[in-house]
Amino acid sequence: MNIKIVAGLIFVLFGLSSLCKGSDVGTPSTYGSYHLLKQHERQGTDYQIEVLRQLPDVVILAPHGGGIEPGTTELAFAIAGSDYTCYSFSGIKLEGNSNLHLTSTTFDEPVALNLVHHSRRTITLHGLSSQSDTIYVGGRDRYTRHRLENSLQAYGFQVDEHPAYAGTNLNNICNRNQNRAGVQIELPNGIRQKMFASLDREGRTLPTPLFYTFVTAVRQAIR
Repeated sequence: MNIKIVAGLIFVLFGLSSLCKGSDVGTPSTYGSYHLLKQHERQGTDYQIEVLRQLPDVVILAPHGGGIEPGTTELAFAIAGSDYTCYSFSGIKLEGNSNLHLTSTTFDEPVALNLVHHSRRTITLHGLSSQSDTIYVGGRDRYTRHRLENSLQAYGFQVDEHPAYAGTNLNNICNRNQNRAGVQIELPNGIRQKMFASLDREGRTLPTPLFYTFVTAVRQAIR
């Protein structure tokens, strides 16, 4: 068979396979799994895992928290409040925290997996590097996603969907709950910078009114 035809068939089959699973394109990962990450990075020195165990049916996660995607940890715990379970995997290095990034479809840290597996609703918070103010909402939980989009828009936020951040892959950490359907929120730098005095460690201790508006909008959508 002609080599070009074979290559074309492989490309088509790969594309169909990706569509069936759902496209989740994100930041490349230095490590392909938590098992590999922990062989090179030290918990307590390079990263930390924080868990607030409350209502187990709803879990709010910041899988790229701390210095990896700044602001997502603070937002996750504020959304959880005194009601919902919250998890954060945070980079705590002085620099190079991006090396701790595990993609959403390869995020397999055991504590996070256990919390998600026992939940019925899961919301993950992520950060994008763009300076846009548009929030991208994805995931397989269409009901919660729809409520969230409506609530955010009602509070004045720009909301859209993006094929690169669809969050529909079944292996995505947000979709690994009992319903196999969760919600993924992508927050660009542009909007996160307006939620804090700055995105460095000190600045993230000083949330702005926009921070609380976002938290209120999300909590109203999931209550």
